[in-house]
Amino acid sequence: LTPVDGLRLFGALAYTDAKYTAPFDSNPNNNPAIDDDLQGRAVARAPKWAGNIGADLRLPLGNALEFGITGNM
Repeated sequence: LTPVDGLRLFGALAYTDAKYTAPFDSNPNNNPAIDDDLQGRAVARAPKWAGNIGADLRLPLGNALEFGITGNM
């Protein structure tokens, strides 16, 4: 059921629990001031939640032509 003929609404939602599961060497020079045990820590720039929403509109313009526009964020 859509409020306008030719309109399609869509969306998605995702959950990610990204963590280092094995030892990772973040200290290649073995600097003792740097803690290089990342195991069990969250991964940088990996959001817990992500999603998008969007709409697609298709309108017939005669027998063999169709106007379409899509947007999402």
